Order: sequence, then C-alpha cells, then structure tokens
Amino acid sequence: MSTIDAVPRIEIPLIWEEVELVKGGHFNWHRGNLDSSHEMLIAGPKVYRWLMRTKNNDIESCYIGESVDFRERLNSYRRSFRKTNGTNKMLINAIKECEDSGGTVTLEFLGVGVDGFKLNGISVNKFALGRHEVRLMMESISIAIFLAQHPNLKLVNHLRKSALSRSEPELMKLALKIGRPALLLQLEHLIKRQALGEEPKPS
Repeated sequence: MSTIDAVPRIEIPLIWEEVELVKGGHFNWHRGNLDSSHEMLIAGPKVYRWLMRTKNNDIESCYIGESVDFRERLNSYRRSFRKTNGTNKMLINAIKECEDSGGTVTLEFLGVGVDGFKLNGISVNKFALGRHEVRLMMESISIAIFLAQHPNLKLVNHLRKSALSRSEPELMKLALKIGRPALLLQLEHLIKRQALGEEPKPS
C-alpha cells in the first residue's frame, strides 16, 4: 500500500436546507414580519448561509454565519436593511445588489439532525449547536470548504476588510472567530489573487 493510499479520507457531512415561506418560494425575510409558525422555524441556534444567485441561477456570492438565536439575528438584519449605514452593511448591500440586478437570495440552515455526527470526539447535532464553540467550529469548516470549492466566488464575510491589511492583534481576533485553518486559507487565497493582479495591495 502506498503512502497516498494510506491517507485516511475524511468526509464532514454539510447538508444545507433552504428555508422557504411557501413551497417553492424563497425566504423573503425583509418584505415583512413572519407568522408565528415561521418564527418558530427560524428560532434557536443556527449555522446559516445566504446565497446570492444571478438571474441565471448561478451562485455569485455567499455569506456564512452563526447565531445563538437566528430569529434575533434576523431582526438585526431587518433593521440594517432599513438603514443605509446600519450594521451588517456588506451583507445588506450584497443582497440589495443581487435583487436589483434580477437575481435571487436564498437562506439556508446547516442541517445536522438529532443524531448528527462526532468530530474528534465532539458531538455535532441540533442540540450541540447551542454551544458557541460548536457553532464556531461548523461555521469555520463551512467557510473553509466554501473557499476551497469556490475560489472564484465572493464570500461576503471576507469583504469587510482584507486579512492582508490587518494588524497582528486583528489577525489573532479573526483567527479566534473563524478558526486558524479558515484564516490561513483566506490569506493564501488573497496572496494568490494579489499575485495575479486581482487583489488591491494593502496600504
């Protein structure tokens, strides 16, 4: 058996489930308040992502996040949507640009189920998502995998401020938030783009 054959193959099940208001309909979260049944659907701890698609249904950008109570996070997004200079500005602008160009925006939750799985002995299931460190771990894994699978797509999380322009203390804080593997992957990706003349040089 060669060394390559001996390398274990690890698959982390990332199943994204679209949130719908009606069957076949997108989650128009900013168009108005939800009824009680849909409010319960989005309540509680979530790892989530917004997908911005073109009018041809091609993914053009994505935002991946986590929240201890997505219903409260959604209220924050709604407030930002009504304010031009509110918080979450990069995400709100990406959503508006997508819709203004005839595209669609979908919301998806990471589905881990009741049984879920174990990663290095850590249980990952719908109940474990109540733990902040588990949500951060799954958010970081989701970000890293998205960047690896879609190197040419925009990840809105990383458009707020290029990692290349951050100070060392800022990088340490970012590593704690998204995880060191995701940060290293972001830096590698930005350096490659800069070398190709696609990324502005840090000031």
